[in-house]
Amino acid sequence: MLIALMLAGAAPVTDAAATADVRCLVATSVLAENGDKAIAQIGYFAAMFWLGRVGDISEADLNSKMTEQALHMTAADISLELVRCGALMKERGEMLARVGASLSRKAARLETR
Repeated sequence: MLIALMLAGAAPVTDAAATADVRCLVATSVLAENGDKAIAQIGYFAAMFWLGRVGDISEADLNSKMTEQALHMTAADISLELVRCGALMKERGEMLARVGASLSRKAARLETR
């Protein structure tokens, strides 16, 4: 039920937003190929986040969308996208932390009853 309520309130994904998410997926996938294992791991987990945002599409569609964007992205574009995408991920992470803290406070009140 909670998921249904969340989905009902979700804004529709626009083509521009979907393209922006694919660009983040491309940029973080490049990061995941970094020779430094620590950086590559960050890129891998970031790419998983963006793959989730891209949604439930076929492998062929994903390949097509990523290729379409990657062909037009320079190294400078990728760097800019990593900054933009990182800021969005930070925002979502902070929101999750606030929700987690709220849930912890609620659970603590229930335990004291």
